[in-house]
Amino acid sequence: MTIAEDLTQMEARITSGEPAQRQRRIKIYTGGVSAKIRQADIALAKIKELLNYPDDSRRPQDGDYIVEDLIHFYVDAYFAFLYSNFDIISQVVSQKMQLPILEDKVKFYSVNKELCDNHLGTPIQLLYQRLTKSTNFQNLRNYRNCSTHRRRIMMKQDAHNTSVTAEYSQTAPTSRVLRWLCDNPLDLNPNTKQNRELEKYTSKMLIWVKSQISQIANTL
Repeated sequence: MTIAEDLTQMEARITSGEPAQRQRRIKIYTGGVSAKIRQADIALAKIKELLNYPDDSRRPQDGDYIVEDLIHFYVDAYFAFLYSNFDIISQVVSQKMQLPILEDKVKFYSVNKELCDNHLGTPIQLLYQRLTKSTNFQNLRNYRNCSTHRRRIMMKQDAHNTSVTAEYSQTAPTSRVLRWLCDNPLDLNPNTKQNRELEKYTSKMLIWVKSQISQIANTL
């Protein structure tokens, strides 16, 4: 089952029997989650499109922007969109459970605190607790906080050109550019010892976020 199917089933299940106003809010926020997932998909597709171009190169379709600017833009957008899914799904949790949190104050951590204070040991509280302690969630939060509140996320680039002796080659030389995300973006002197290759890491992170949102949806 896809996350879109999970969210559709969740929306139908948890709005059943609820007052009209609460139904409307739940539908708005489940729609918001679906939109953020699509936006993360788009950002990741653009990252993959730019991968084989060196940072200082320009593509005709990009005008005056160099690839470095575009890569950082889409990486920043990607992590912002991904993390916001947890804040938006928390709106659904708050509405369904009628948590005493003002709507404009609802986010992942405010809902987590309320669940710990007043719903300890419930399946949804245990799921939130596990999420806050997970390495993937902490990394996602750090990348998002760095790009949103501090600076660009440090990446390392390694460019290679590949060619074959002219008389044997039927194609032009090809280039391959690899980029790695820094391990801890909040460090002023970050490194890349954990070898987080940009395409692989971001692709896996998207799959992980989708699975966690589905778990939350299925727990309500």
